[in-house]
Amino acid sequence: MSSAAKSIAQKSALPPTPVASLTRGLLWRSLAIVFLAVTISDFAVGLLGLRSFLLDAIVTALVSVVITLPLLFVEVILPAVRIIRDEAVVAAEARLTAILQSVSDAVLLTDLDGTVQFANRAIERVLGRAPGSISGRQAQEFFPKAWGELRSSDIAAFLAGEPCFFLNQGPKEGNALRADGKKFPVEVTWSTLPPTGPSEKPRFVAIMREITGRKRTEAALRESEALFRTLADTAPAMIWMADAAGALNFVNKGWLDFRGRRLEQELNSGWVEGLHPEDYSRCLNTFEEAVRERKPYEMEYRMRRFDGEYRWLLDRGVPRWEAGGTLAGFIGICVDVTLRKQADDALRASERRFRELLEGLPVAVRIVQEDQVVFANLADAHLHGYSLPDEEIGLHPSSHLAPEEVARMAELHRRRMAGESVPRRVEVRRRRRDGSEVLTEIEADRTFFNGRPASLIAIRDLTDRKRVEIYEQLLPVCCVCGKIRNDDGVAQGTGRWQRMDQYLARHSDAEFSHTFCPDCFGEYKKANLPGR
Repeated sequence: MSSAAKSIAQKSALPPTPVASLTRGLLWRSLAIVFLAVTISDFAVGLLGLRSFLLDAIVTALVSVVITLPLLFVEVILPAVRIIRDEAVVAAEARLTAILQSVSDAVLLTDLDGTVQFANRAIERVLGRAPGSISGRQAQEFFPKAWGELRSSDIAAFLAGEPCFFLNQGPKEGNALRADGKKFPVEVTWSTLPPTGPSEKPRFVAIMREITGRKRTEAALRESEALFRTLADTAPAMIWMADAAGALNFVNKGWLDFRGRRLEQELNSGWVEGLHPEDYSRCLNTFEEAVRERKPYEMEYRMRRFDGEYRWLLDRGVPRWEAGGTLAGFIGICVDVTLRKQADDALRASERRFRELLEGLPVAVRIVQEDQVVFANLADAHLHGYSLPDEEIGLHPSSHLAPEEVARMAELHRRRMAGESVPRRVEVRRRRRDGSEVLTEIEADRTFFNGRPASLIAIRDLTDRKRVEIYEQLLPVCCVCGKIRNDDGVAQGTGRWQRMDQYLARHSDAEFSHTFCPDCFGEYKKANLPGR
């Protein structure tokens, strides 16, 4: 036989299975049964002594059928069916075993007595057992004693048709034992397997999953929640949480103490009962818009306290997101800002009175902030050639300085705002709106205006004072006798009159002005102003 023919024969040969063996013997059994049926039918025809060919054929056929069919059924068909059924069961169990070995959950099959009939690799790994060391042993060996007692009571209830606590009740948490005897948490689903025959005893399957990591996560979560509640309840503020729809599902102790109500009264939308009627709509609109658009918000509103007084609250809320980016809800904090609001009102009233005071001063006053004039009174406007103070608002302060004074005053302003020591009073030439200049004395100091640092500047016109100073510096000389009044060391105008040569001997650099000494003025009055 050629190699090609051998190859074809090998490929066409049936594999060495029970069905293949039956197929190879089927021909011989069938031939033997047919041969036997023909032999018996011939014997029966001969015994009957039939002479008709038609009758001979009919009798032969009937005898052959009667003998062949039962024999074929018993000797061929029934064994084939049994072997095919057994092979199907074996194949199904093999597929099931392969599937159970591939799953990550631990699987344990036991009989009614608790003997392990199958254990997959996952349970061997979880329990820390060697491969193949679990099958044939009692399942109670791998669980604490309490589990064995629970199993026995559930088996008894199952056989009696009564409700079970563990069996067929879905996942239950418990403990299992590793090879070293240490307990570890597991989640077990224990169920009955449907019987494959009426006489088969019940079997059970336990699907087990180790939950050590999950238990740690749950413990950490509980600890985190407890820590959050502790922090929330001890925080000096009112903390709240809401779901994705905006319904409150948590408020801390500070909130409940402020409101003087029970938790269930404040949850969901119960908190809105404490809103001030004037703030009700605005507050809800702001909150609902933030929930709808999933954005942070900040607002102030009045909330009724436990004693009935409405207090101002500053409420800040932000969205909370789950790991997958889904909105989990909102969390917020409320702070009682009533004192701050009262302080702000008092500050605004104080600033208003301060502004009114400055506006009524006869001295020019202005406030400079961020390199621009933000306030000026009427005297300042007139000093700089304006009709109204509003005309000066927003101007750069250097626009009212003589060009040669700009650099010096800018440096003084920089040092003053930096907190350095600078003269409070400085003489400076200022420029009016029409371009004329005036000599002034400014006095500047740091202040706050509208809550921000600024410079408060008072400006005095030195024109008249300079005239007086010049006049006061001239020595009075009598235009009649030539005596000079010496005011050295005494009040102005009360000095002793001296001859000019005596005064000049001491003050060679003095300047003079003509006037009358008292004696000469008396003589002049008599001669020129009689009767006065």
